Amino acid sequence: MYRILFFTLLASSTLLPFTAYADSTQAQYEHAQQMAVATHEEAGKAGNQWTTTSDVLDAAETAAKTGDYEKAMTLAQRAQALAKLELAQAQDGDWQKARPE
Repeated sequence: MYRILFFTLLASSTLLPFTAYADSTQAQYEHAQQMAVATHEEAGKAGNQWTTTSDVLDAAETAAKTGDYEKAMTLAQRAQALAKLELAQAQDGDWQKARPE
């Protein structure tokens, strides 16, 4: 009886940190995804939304649905960086003049 109780407590206490880490990673992904989507939408309102950013956001969402929050977080952070670049490009009024005809 005591052995079963001991091993049950031992197993649950060793798995608890991994559960907390997974929850933390999921929360980090969700935050990065929200920030990337908001910045991407803002760039769209400014008239400069990249399809590459949309593709990376979709890939992050797919990874999250499969439970791979490490990959999802990395992809969401990449999308956030791309969204910041597209917004900066939109705010630079000369970018459309520099396009090749």
